Amino acid sequence: MINQRMRVNENTMSKVTLIVPVFNEADVIADFCAELTNVTNKISVKNPIFFEILLVDDGSSDNSAEIIQKMTKDDALFTGIYFSRNFGKEAAMLAGIEHATGDAVIVIDADFQHPAELISDMINKWQEGSHVVDAVKRKRAQSSFLNTIMASAFNHIMSVSTGRDMAGASDFKLLDRQVIDAIKAMPEKNRFFRGLVAWVGFDVSQIVFDTQPRRAGEKKWPFRSLLNYAINNIVAFTSLPLKIMGLVGFVLALGGGGLLLQTMVRYFSGHAVEGFTTVIAIQLITGGFILIAIGVISLYLSKIYNEIKGRPIYITKKIKIDDSDSV
Repeated sequence: MINQRMRVNENTMSKVTLIVPVFNEADVIADFCAELTNVTNKISVKNPIFFEILLVDDGSSDNSAEIIQKMTKDDALFTGIYFSRNFGKEAAMLAGIEHATGDAVIVIDADFQHPAELISDMINKWQEGSHVVDAVKRKRAQSSFLNTIMASAFNHIMSVSTGRDMAGASDFKLLDRQVIDAIKAMPEKNRFFRGLVAWVGFDVSQIVFDTQPRRAGEKKWPFRSLLNYAINNIVAFTSLPLKIMGLVGFVLALGGGGLLLQTMVRYFSGHAVEGFTTVIAIQLITGGFILIAIGVISLYLSKIYNEIKGRPIYITKKIKIDDSDSV
């Protein structure tokens, strides 16, 4: 059914764009969009807000794109953006930001883990003057102990890098147009959305929520994917690992100098200890550190290489809908 919301006053109303990254969410996307429609309709009754919803299909291998295509045909509230292949969630969020026309945008996941009912509270805080409204996780659903520990370590590293507390940080955020324009102006290809939002500053308020379990479909973030995500974003956003390598190297050099001094004193005093156990242990430790340092440097070089190539972050394709093209 075509959405019946009055749009004649669009130019005089505040406009909010909802960005929904979608990857293999065929089991839930229709129900989620129905919930979004209900939520936005209720908000519009009480608050003069005009909504648009951008569904960004990140190269799904199921029929998510076909479902999105049908929804955009049936309801003008929805617009579909379709990637030529899977480019990742960061690219999907960027595509939504670049195509958004709202005075503010809200990024929300399609798997029901981000409560849609918080959208009203986010908009209220934005209208009160906040440029960024962060939805902060109080409790993580369906997360193993190992994933929780790794997420905590990652958030701690990013907190140190950005100078802002990122414990419980999520991609569920509202951004004012000023923040959107600042992020769009950044030229880097390797992007970390949460970090960039923290880095640009502006007035921030928070809403605490409990992550909900997935209603259907498969978990998208197994441990290996989380580890890869953490490494890529740490290297893309901060030089902290390089500084740590330099610090560890300095400490090893000091320790080596102290050991050398001790050895010389014992040698000239006639108490030198025979054998090479200590020497071998030091060589193994130093050699291992050198290999780790080379690996870290190589990660940064690979990011520089990708930046220099200048390839687009994502590529969209057009979908034919009733003799009209949809991007």
